[in-house]
Amino acid sequence: MTTVAKRPHPPTLVDLFDWVEEGIPPLGVWPALGHARGGIRLEERREKDRYVLRAELPGVNPDEDVQITVANGALTIKAERREEKSEGTRSEFRYGAFARRIDLPEGTKEDTVTATYTNGILEITAQVSEAPPAFRAVAIAQPKKK
Repeated sequence: MTTVAKRPHPPTLVDLFDWVEEGIPPLGVWPALGHARGGIRLEERREKDRYVLRAELPGVNPDEDVQITVANGALTIKAERREEKSEGTRSEFRYGAFARRIDLPEGTKEDTVTATYTNGILEITAQVSEAPPAFRAVAIAQPKKK
């Protein structure tokens, strides 16, 4: 069974500093701040004993422009889209360096992380061991009455 993991992504402090450079965005853009402004949109899911993360990274060379690191239960994706300038053109593409940090699910085996890049989509997978129960009942001991 495949389970899509949905996590809210509130705007980050980096997004606020972007406002200083670019100005306050129009109201129509505000709902997307936590997703698109970081430059890397994600999709993640859990398939039985496997965690799958997909990232939209069109227009990058994965060998030169993408770096993936895993440490302390978190995965970081860093990428850079380089601008090709030419005269008399219009571009709404976003260029520069982008980064996202994702907390891995509990039980993820960091040494099993692999990545593939196909048609602008970076897919990262890792093996996940069975997660321990989220809680356990604790019995309450009472002293013996004499």
